[in-house]
Amino acid sequence: MVKNAESEHILCTQDAFFRGALTISQPLNGFRAGFDSVVLAASVPACAGEKVLELGTGPGVAALALAHRTQAQVLGVEIDTDVVALAQGNAARNGLVHLVDVQQGDATNPRTIAVRGVAHVMMNPPFYDAASSRTSPHAQKGIATHMSDDALAAWVHTAIICLKSGGSFTAIITPQWLPVVLAACAGKLGATALLPIHTIADSPASRLILHGRKGRKTPLAILPPFLTRTANGDMSETLRAIAEDGAGLPAFK
Repeated sequence: MVKNAESEHILCTQDAFFRGALTISQPLNGFRAGFDSVVLAASVPACAGEKVLELGTGPGVAALALAHRTQAQVLGVEIDTDVVALAQGNAARNGLVHLVDVQQGDATNPRTIAVRGVAHVMMNPPFYDAASSRTSPHAQKGIATHMSDDALAAWVHTAIICLKSGGSFTAIITPQWLPVVLAACAGKLGATALLPIHTIADSPASRLILHGRKGRKTPLAILPPFLTRTANGDMSETLRAIAEDGAGLPAFK
């Protein structure tokens, strides 16, 4: 555990991703990216040079993972100024400042975000419902992990405003948020695909990836499940390729 040089207010750990290809400082008491952020980055069908917006960047794991895999230009938006500094430091530490820029902004308010017409937007919104769960006593963690229905709908609204026509939207969410996200997308995103993520075949989905295109009309498709473990508990081949080698998720190529 170390105090981060980029933000003197945050105690951090140093965490390795992709067999050490990325080393990222993460808040000890704030949002700590892992599986969700890495899988989110693997789900975005970006190409080198395309512009990507990430809402709620946190320490920058998804943004850096996507840039590392695709060489896309990623703008991260984060509300906490201390975490913005942390993410900027992570981009510098990993030699990716030419691809990843993180700025302070509010994902619920598109007026705080300068870019428009991006090719892709990705988001990993806070996964606890603020109305039905206890907020963490740590202020940073509470902000990073709790969300209201209205705030989540506002994140989706911001994403759609910032996308170009035909641009892709990708979100990783818990199942409880699916009705809110689908309602916010209605009439604005089409060609939507829902990928359930299960630990094993007979377990309930723990996460969902929702992918869509701005302005398209194709109806929702539910894809075959993504299993993260084999029957004997080993990491699945798909997850291993993503987590260790930085591969993209085949469902969204």
